[in-house]
Amino acid sequence: MTPLAAVDGLVLVAVAVVAALVLGVIVLGRSQRGGHSGFLEWDPVARTAWRHDQESVDVEEMLALHNGERRRRGLDALTMEEYLEQVRRGTTGR
Repeated sequence: MTPLAAVDGLVLVAVAVVAALVLGVIVLGRSQRGGHSGFLEWDPVARTAWRHDQESVDVEEMLALHNGERRRRGLDALTMEEYLEQVRRGTTGR
């Protein structure tokens, strides 16, 4: 057996292992039917709705923190509309 024949066999084994791994990943991916579009962000409508929900929760948390600070200073709490207007004008810290 020549060294060239040994290298050819090694290359064939390596190619076969890589092909088997690729085929295995493809088969595994095809067998896992389900809602992977959210994970892969292929559904922009659902992603936008989720982001909007998160932002509304964030604004509510910011308002609660802001009102807590206002109460500590002896001021009245703001409504969501008043707070959003102050944020829009950039006067929340004054």
